Amino acid sequence: MKSKLLFIFINLFFVSVYSQSHIALWNYNTIVGSPTAPAADLGTGTSSIVGSLVVAPAATGMDPIINNGCGTQNGVNPGAWAFTASPGTTNESSGVQYNVSTVGFQNIFFTWDQRSSNTAVNTMRVKYTLDGTTWLDFVMTDVNTTYCNGVLDGGRFQNSAVGDNYRRVSVNFSAITGANNNANFAVRVLAAHYQTTGEFRQTGVPTNIATAGTWRFDNVSIGGRSNVSIIAANNFISVNENVGTVVVPITVSNANANPIVLNLGFSTYSNASLNDDFTMSSTVTIPANTNGVYNHTVTIVDDILAEKAERIIVKILNGSNALVSTTDNYRIMFISDNDMQAPSQTNELNMNLLTSFSNGATGTNSAEIVTFDSDVDRMYIANSIGAKLDIVNFANPSNPILISSVAMAPYGSINSVVAHDSIIALAVENSNPQLNGSVVILDYNGNFLKQVTVGAMPDMITFNKNHTKILTANEGEPNATYTVDPEGSVSIIDISGGISSLTQANVTTLGLTAFNTQSSTLLAQGIRLFSTSATVAQDLEPEYIAISDDNTKAYVAIQEANALLTIDLTTNSILSLSALGYSQYNTGSGNALDASDQSGAVLITGDLPIKGAYMPDAISYATIGGQGYIFTANEGDSREFGSVIDANRISSSTFANLDPVAFPDAAILKNNKFLGRLSALKYSGDTDGDGDYDELHVMSGRSFSIRNATTGAVVFDSKDLLEQITSKHPYFGSIFNASNTVGAPALKNRSDDKGPEIEGITVHEFNGSMYAFVSSERLGGVFIFNVQNPSTPNFVGYYNNRSNTTSGPDLGAEGIIFISAAESPNGNPLVILANEVSSTLSIYQLNTCSSIAGAEINSSLTGFCQGSTASLSIPGAVGSSYQWLLNGAPIAGATGVTCSISQGGNYSVLVTNSLLACTDTSNVKAITAYSLPTVNAGIDQAVCAGSSITLTGSGANSYSWSNGISNAISFIPSTSQLYTLTGIDANGCSNTDQVQVTVNALPTVDAGINQTVCAGSSVVLSGSGASSYTWNNGVTNSVAFLSTTTQTYTVTGVDANGCSNTDQVQVTVNALPNIYAGNDQTVCAGSIITLTAFGGNTYTWNNGVTNAVPFSANTSQTYTVIGVGLNGCSNTDQVNLTVLALPIVDAGIDQSICAGSSIVLSGNGANSYSWNNGVANGVAFIPTTTQTYIVSGTASNGCSNTDQINVTVLSLPIVSAGLDQTICAGDSITLTAIGATSYSWNNGVSNATTFAPTATQTYTVSGVDQNNCSNSDQVVITVNALPIITAGMDQVTCFGNSVVLNATGVSSLTWNNGVINGLYFTPSATQTYVVTGTDANNCTNSDEVQITVNSLPVINAGEDQTVCPGVSVTLNATGGINYLWNNGVTNGISFIPTATQNYIASGSDINGCSNSDTVLVTVIDCTGLEEQDGLQVSVYPNPIQDVLFFEFNQVISGGIELLSVEGKLISFVEINELEAYQMDLTSLAFGPYFIRMNLNGQVKSIKVIKAN
Repeated sequence: MKSKLLFIFINLFFVSVYSQSHIALWNYNTIVGSPTAPAADLGTGTSSIVGSLVVAPAATGMDPIINNGCGTQNGVNPGAWAFTASPGTTNESSGVQYNVSTVGFQNIFFTWDQRSSNTAVNTMRVKYTLDGTTWLDFVMTDVNTTYCNGVLDGGRFQNSAVGDNYRRVSVNFSAITGANNNANFAVRVLAAHYQTTGEFRQTGVPTNIATAGTWRFDNVSIGGRSNVSIIAANNFISVNENVGTVVVPITVSNANANPIVLNLGFSTYSNASLNDDFTMSSTVTIPANTNGVYNHTVTIVDDILAEKAERIIVKILNGSNALVSTTDNYRIMFISDNDMQAPSQTNELNMNLLTSFSNGATGTNSAEIVTFDSDVDRMYIANSIGAKLDIVNFANPSNPILISSVAMAPYGSINSVVAHDSIIALAVENSNPQLNGSVVILDYNGNFLKQVTVGAMPDMITFNKNHTKILTANEGEPNATYTVDPEGSVSIIDISGGISSLTQANVTTLGLTAFNTQSSTLLAQGIRLFSTSATVAQDLEPEYIAISDDNTKAYVAIQEANALLTIDLTTNSILSLSALGYSQYNTGSGNALDASDQSGAVLITGDLPIKGAYMPDAISYATIGGQGYIFTANEGDSREFGSVIDANRISSSTFANLDPVAFPDAAILKNNKFLGRLSALKYSGDTDGDGDYDELHVMSGRSFSIRNATTGAVVFDSKDLLEQITSKHPYFGSIFNASNTVGAPALKNRSDDKGPEIEGITVHEFNGSMYAFVSSERLGGVFIFNVQNPSTPNFVGYYNNRSNTTSGPDLGAEGIIFISAAESPNGNPLVILANEVSSTLSIYQLNTCSSIAGAEINSSLTGFCQGSTASLSIPGAVGSSYQWLLNGAPIAGATGVTCSISQGGNYSVLVTNSLLACTDTSNVKAITAYSLPTVNAGIDQAVCAGSSITLTGSGANSYSWSNGISNAISFIPSTSQLYTLTGIDANGCSNTDQVQVTVNALPTVDAGINQTVCAGSSVVLSGSGASSYTWNNGVTNSVAFLSTTTQTYTVTGVDANGCSNTDQVQVTVNALPNIYAGNDQTVCAGSIITLTAFGGNTYTWNNGVTNAVPFSANTSQTYTVIGVGLNGCSNTDQVNLTVLALPIVDAGIDQSICAGSSIVLSGNGANSYSWNNGVANGVAFIPTTTQTYIVSGTASNGCSNTDQINVTVLSLPIVSAGLDQTICAGDSITLTAIGATSYSWNNGVSNATTFAPTATQTYTVSGVDQNNCSNSDQVVITVNALPIITAGMDQVTCFGNSVVLNATGVSSLTWNNGVINGLYFTPSATQTYVVTGTDANNCTNSDEVQITVNSLPVINAGEDQTVCPGVSVTLNATGGINYLWNNGVTNGISFIPTATQNYIASGSDINGCSNSDTVLVTVIDCTGLEEQDGLQVSVYPNPIQDVLFFEFNQVISGGIELLSVEGKLISFVEINELEAYQMDLTSLAFGPYFIRMNLNGQVKSIKVIKAN
């Protein structure tokens, strides 16, 4: 990004390479041959060769305009002064020289185009002389030098282009005042060593030595420039669109004999359109020798478009003969549009102020939050300043009466209150605000009921919509020093069981710690967190809660984080945390704001590079058209605790690092009358993480927003509408964006912060439409919007009980509540604003335009029958005109107070009242044109002879039948006939219907002959003589069934007409024999059993078994026997045979063991075991030989089985540990055992691995062979101790002192670093010295000592000072802890020097090391110079601190210049007809200056001293 800006800057410069007034120009367009000293082609100047350069024939040059001197040569041929560029042997000794006289010129520039061949020297040094003899280095920097195709290195220019490429270099001598007006000025371009190599290097290959090659010079210019600026005092103006013209006041100083030509352009922040909004020439020509202010005219176009305030920001881009100020080079001109009108309002609602109620004296009381309980007609006010709850009788809203106050001291500090159903719930902050707070429950008189603990600093409290829960937003702010920071939270209190049973167990506090690990994700989403040691949960501070209408969700505003938390109230769990985003102010957004408190006029302007963080305070929920919406009051807020100061002015050092691409004209942006005074947010805006600000985020949207509760999308934002409303208000426009402080209001003193500061919002349905009531904390009052269509709300009106000249009555609207007519004590809807600062309540009664204008339809008519007519009427009022509407459409001719209607629908009245300036639609009267009832006598009926029927009519409310029949009363018809019904509905409308009744004869039914069966056998009964049959006892006609007892069955037959008759049949049932199969049996597999049945005459068994015959049982199963009795009936019985399986005995797998090892044999698969060979099951024993073992196992069912296992006995390995050894402590050895395949040593030793034993000991090794059998052996290791070497104590010395090292312990000692034991030496730096010694056992050891060499203190005697005689001076040396001055001066004690001299300070530090420094105190004569008689001027004080005062003995005009002691102009001011003047020199550096005054044609000069 920086390189891009640099390119732009360079390009601008090169466009104006000849922008200085030429003193001399060498364009070499006519050069011929090989001249050694060509004269200037334009102006007067000489040139020459310096050192070893050899002139060559003239060569191709560089066009001065094309490519701005950068790139491939493209000039005339010949057209350049050429050389063989031998650099000589001495650095910076060979090159070219140009001489000019700069007399009459200031701000000297030197520019040249140069080409270096690939083998020529690649680095150049510029030197200059002011006296023609002494040559000084010009140190090139990016500030004083512009260039291309190269880089700056150590104050020199280094080529990076090769071949035929030129590069243009221009150096600015304006900081070297001696170059001005100098007859001896000259410059040189000399060959210089490459970087730090000490060698001349080639352009093409910098690693090669340069000895020759060629240089060419073209377009060499030395010139001066006039100083051009637009001084800060003139960089801002605001005008009305009809002003005609404005000017750009350009200040010129150091003008010379050439004219100045300036190129003007526009800042990127200029949004007025050239030609459409204004006209201006982009070129300014200022005549030669013109000093002072030159006005350039801008013509403003007065169009008929209604536009927001627009900006013309003119910049001086560049120019010829002009040194344009890099800072004071622009003017901001705001145009206020005279066609912009106040936003229209419908006035469909009217707010009538009933009273302003005070709950106590302003300053010692407050009224931030108010709530109303319709059960007792009382208001409750959270009086936080008064530390109490105020209880108010609200039976008469026009005259509230303070009943009593409840002190909060026993509970803590009150923050908020809510009341319902004769209970009061208070959000109470702990006396230590960073600890958990509480919710205190009182009865309607303020008597204590309950108290439960919630999170830290509960700031807002609310009920859910059905009043079964209380919720608090626990803000959890840190303390003022930011040393204690509690976490934010939301508490949910379940009161569904009643207040009397409320305990702490009913409280659920939802913490936010789950987000602590999500900071990166949250930041990426746009949620604002703070660069502190705080956790995310500490940074999130819940502010306000809104409840969904179905009580399933709570929406919580996290204000400073600009986020919204969503809570599931059915599970009391967090659903989501989402970013609220930013209000855009960029081009196309349609948004604007008034951004400065210093711009004078109201300037609501858009197209700005800022974004407004919505940061809502109050939020509200409403359902409109079946969709839920969240309404937010976008107040804005910031964290300001300890070192965390989020809100800072854009002009402050906090925003010194604005991204130069995102903010190309940052200095203009920071103008205090533009955006400089606007508070922006420190802890967001670096979108790419590179440490600068890519976006500027300001607090609040100065708006209210409507969001879709399902998607979170913004469906409406009021943007700058609220500021437009108040700025154009006929009364409150004069105190637009005034603060809410006590005292006379001041215009715009909150424009630099959050403007109107939208604090409160509540949304309610009234008269069939939804309305939002929005409060402004700073200006005060309430805005009303019809939000029935959430995407396009209509502005209804603005109401504020505040004076525009004096303090109050009502200041600082915070809480806002709506009381419906149903709950209102006076039967009318009310809106109440709680005004925190004035400690008052603004109590408004809400009326509709339609009601005041006499358009409300009050008829009790709800409908009429079709074919008839009806009439509706309204009261009417003076000044009203009416149009009756049916379903929203006008009824032709219906414009009076009555309307005759002949059809159903929704009737309303559109009214316009000229006296009230309002238009409204009345209440809707739904009228129904009742249809005649659809009477239904029922379907035609047929009945059997002798049966009764009931005729019942439907479709009406009352009925009458012909033939004497009663509705819904049964009767027995005797013959077939037609019956007629007449029905009348609830609306009195009637209709008729008929029904036919037919009487049918009965059928003859036959049940069949009697039957006999065995018990359990099926029977089929079939009736005849009808169409369908129904038997008693659950029998189905012609379907088999089991008859259990002998009985009679009755059949009912129904014929085709539905008529029925009955008949009967007898069924006899014989009993079954009682067969017994015997008892169930259990046997082991393979056992022989016999099954024998009893109770019958004959028997048959399944599975091939013969009754009473033995057989072998192999599987478990059930055996069934069928027995037949003497009556031929049979029956069955069963016996269960269980065959138990033999156990599967497992002796285990065959095993191999090492000799001498024990083994355990354990059988499995049974309950008890018996082994051969005397082995006990599960008991260890030591086998001596290889053999087979057999086990017998018996299961729990008594069945047994056997298995066997083979055990093999293996022999042990023969292990050797090796020979014993002797070593020195710290030496390493290797122990290697043999005789096995793997080894394990005690003491942590690894086989065949080197280790260092620490003491003499025996080492034991265990070896394991391929059979995994092991054996062991031992070896003894003797460890001789190392000698004890003592290097001595660590030492501390000062740089330059000597020390001695004496080590002891053995006779043979050696030091590192060349130190000899016992001899002095001088250490140069802190380091560690190591000594090594060897004893008789040939064992060695070492020790070390630290020598700390403390550096000498860097004593700073302070800056040199210049004072007048008799003025005291204080010398304060730093860098040590004790100081001694020569000349009797005491450090930090003022004294009066009598003459110029050096003062030496000697200082010592905490290490006792000392050093010194010198400061020069110059005593000068301050009596002034060039004083003249005539005009008397008094200039004081001298020396000065901040302001220099001028008093004249007559009215004067002229100018005052402030100059440096070298004569350089620092500032100039023009004065007209004044007798006194003040010059602010606060920012001036300490030291001497000259004041030169040209007053009424006389010139006076005086020297002044800026004292420290």
